[in-house]
Amino acid sequence: FYGRITFIFQYVSIVIATIGLIGNCLSFAVFLRKRFENISFAFYMRVKLVVDGVVLLNSFKHYSSFVLDAYFEFTSNIVCKLSEYVVYVCASGSFWLLAIISFDRLITIVYPQKFEFIRKRYFQIISVACILLFDIIIYLPMPIYRELVIEEIEVNNSNNLSIVLTKSCFITDASVAKYIDLTGLIEAIVVLCGLNNVMSAIIILFIFRSRKKFNSNQPKNSNNSSTAVRDRKFAINLIVLNLINFICNLPFLIILICLAYGLIVPD
Repeated sequence: FYGRITFIFQYVSIVIATIGLIGNCLSFAVFLRKRFENISFAFYMRVKLVVDGVVLLNSFKHYSSFVLDAYFEFTSNIVCKLSEYVVYVCASGSFWLLAIISFDRLITIVYPQKFEFIRKRYFQIISVACILLFDIIIYLPMPIYRELVIEEIEVNNSNNLSIVLTKSCFITDASVAKYIDLTGLIEAIVVLCGLNNVMSAIIILFIFRSRKKFNSNQPKNSNNSSTAVRDRKFAINLIVLNLINFICNLPFLIILICLAYGLIVPD
């Protein structure tokens, strides 16, 4: 059953990945425009589009493995170690980047005249570097214990004994594999279900229940007023994005829970 579901999922994921990559390229081109140079969230969005693109490209690797029977990770031990590791780091980084964008919008909406340093490029670069460094460290056991294993299997075919070489790429230590599953699960719960939803709820409450306070904090000049309206509109769009992101990742969260507790055992 698990194998059939995985096979069907590969065809669906390859279509989604293709559409996603095209959309990411177009979005990246948009965020490179001059009008976005001084907007704080634009830098985070560009980085997020890149790491999301890496995750989407991984769908093609899985498609070639399950459908075409062409295993990219079997080419060398280094590729075996890094192929899934890079995807885990990028997927986790994408969650955290969305949380940072939500935090950036929250501060911009609630305290438009304070905390100017969060809009500076140096702060943005340091934030992204800290996220990636954090994910690189917590998932470091994966490339250390993931190995390309080549085994010789004796096959008896019509009384003719032959030796067949089989390759497999997996984490050799079961406790490390359990750690990776639990780490991914905890990060998904904390960031996807926790931080993003909490910040979205705060933004919603502030916009719809403190409208008068929000307006009184805004400068009277028209340029700043239009900027405030633009920031609020993007904040509302971000809330929708967080909701869609949560719904789309909910099946993967359920699978992570099942894998972590042994409810699903891959073939």
